[in-house]
Amino acid sequence: MDLKTNMIFAWLLLGMSLILSTNTNAQTLGCFDCSAYQSRIAAVDVFKSSQKYEDLIEVIDFKNDTVHSFRIEYDAESRQTFVMSASPTQQAKNVANNLTSQYRQLQSKVDQVNHLSNLADSAFDVITNNQHAVVANDYMRQADLLTQLGVYTGVVLSSVGKVIVNVNVVVDIAFVDGSKIRLKVTGINSAHQVEFIIIGATDADGNPIPLTLTSVNGTFIFNSKDNFEKFVSYLGVRYGISISDWQSIWDFNSNQPRTKVTISDCHAGKCVQPN
Repeated sequence: MDLKTNMIFAWLLLGMSLILSTNTNAQTLGCFDCSAYQSRIAAVDVFKSSQKYEDLIEVIDFKNDTVHSFRIEYDAESRQTFVMSASPTQQAKNVANNLTSQYRQLQSKVDQVNHLSNLADSAFDVITNNQHAVVANDYMRQADLLTQLGVYTGVVLSSVGKVIVNVNVVVDIAFVDGSKIRLKVTGINSAHQVEFIIIGATDADGNPIPLTLTSVNGTFIFNSKDNFEKFVSYLGVRYGISISDWQSIWDFNSNQPRTKVTISDCHAGKCVQPN
C-alpha cells in the first residue's frame, strides 16, 4: 500500500473517531452481518455488564449499512430489564454508511484478484494434507490484503469500540488443475497470520468437493478421466469411500464423453449408489 493510500486511511480513521466522540448519548457496538435479534442480545449483554440503570446502545452492522438501536432500562424494584427499539442516531447512521462503503471497496478489490497458487497442484491436495493455512497466508501476502484488511479492521475498532462479530472477506484460491478453494477470512491474529473458515471447494469441472462425510451426496459429472480419478482417490483417502459404479454419458452440447457418478445417504462410511 503506497504512502498516499496510507494517508487517506489515517485521515479517515481520525475522522471516524471525531464522529463518534460527538455522540456522547449512545454506546456503540460493531457487528458484521447481524440480525436484529443478534443485535438485541448483544446490546442487553453489554448493558448488564455496565451496571447502568439506563442507556442507549446502537449496534452498527458494517456489512449491510444498518443500525439497530435500543433504549434499555433496569428497574431496581422489580429487578427487570426493559428493552425498547429506538430510532438510530444520525451519527450512528453516518458511521454505518462509511464503514459499509469501505467494506464494499475492500471486497471489490478481493474479487478482482485472480490468484493461482503455486504451493499445491490441486484443491484436493490442500484439503487432504491440511495446507489451508499455508495457501491462505500466501494468498493474502501476494494480493497485499493483509495490510488492507488490517487497516480496515483498525478503522472499525476505532469507530465502534467493540465488535461482536468480526469483519470477514471471501476469497477464492485457484490451482493449476482448475480446482478452487473458497475461504472466509475473519481476521488477522497477533502473529500476523490469517484466521479463516473454509466455506467451499470445487474441482476442475465445477463439482463441489465434499468437505464433510455428510456432504458426499449428489450427482457429479467429470469431463476427463484424470478429474474423475482425483475425485475417487480423494473420497477413498479422506472418507474411506469406494466408488463401485459410474456411468459413461455423452454431452451433446460439447459433443464429448462424460463420466457420471451419483452418491446418496453417506454416513459412517457407507454410501448408496443407485444401479
